[in-house]
Amino acid sequence: MNAATLYPWIKALHVASVLGFVAGTFAQSLFLSTTRDAESARRFRQVGWSVTTLAPIVAVPSGLALAMIGHWFPAPWILLKTVLVVALLGIHGFQSGQLRRLTAGQHRAPRPLQHVLLAIVAIIAFLVVLKP
Repeated sequence: MNAATLYPWIKALHVASVLGFVAGTFAQSLFLSTTRDAESARRFRQVGWSVTTLAPIVAVPSGLALAMIGHWFPAPWILLKTVLVVALLGIHGFQSGQLRRLTAGQHRAPRPLQHVLLAIVAIIAFLVVLKP
């Protein structure tokens, strides 16, 4: 099998894992905006971990494979997309820390990041579709 044959399969795997990660990260942000209960946070962490932590383990390598197959490095759009993906991963890590503190009973005012998440995801979508 050559790269051209594998490309649609890798792309499908990448898109599916990215959708899971983005949905889980949005859900995490919404949960943090509305819940202060440590027990609910513990249950959310158990369920959410499998989606928002495992999805990037699939999304990042498959995305790098797509970029290599497409010979997109060092195109400016892919470099900007990479920076935005790192920002998304950072937001996920920040929110995971907030969730962990909430589970431990440390009640702190959450910082809603839904608008930031939406902006980053929208910019990434435009970059990927248009490849300017």
